[in-house]
Amino acid sequence: MSCFLGIDGGGTALRWCCVDATGSVVERGKRAPAHPTHGDVAPVADALAGLLAELEPSFAPSAVVIGLAGAGAASVRSELMRGLRTGGVVRDVVLCGDVEVAAAAAFGPESGVAA
Repeated sequence: MSCFLGIDGGGTALRWCCVDATGSVVERGKRAPAHPTHGDVAPVADALAGLLAELEPSFAPSAVVIGLAGAGAASVRSELMRGLRTGGVVRDVVLCGDVEVAAAAAFGPESGVAA
């Protein structure tokens, strides 16, 4: 089954959700917190690579977007992407900070102003 996979990582949990082409939720889940803000990026990259390896056979996501607390900095994103590749992730993923994902979710297709 093809889906779109969104992953939200932060200090409280690593949450994921697969939706189909209509936006209907196919499945969602939650894991232990994972965020690079404590300085060590390797365990976060390992957790993400493990999650993607686990979900890939069942869902074959067409697109993967990861919004991660602490990944707003280019240096952190670069280090995380290296870690994902080292962990065996060969697919393209969009990796961004949690603020970008939160803003996109808040406004959806509408224009708006964050206050």
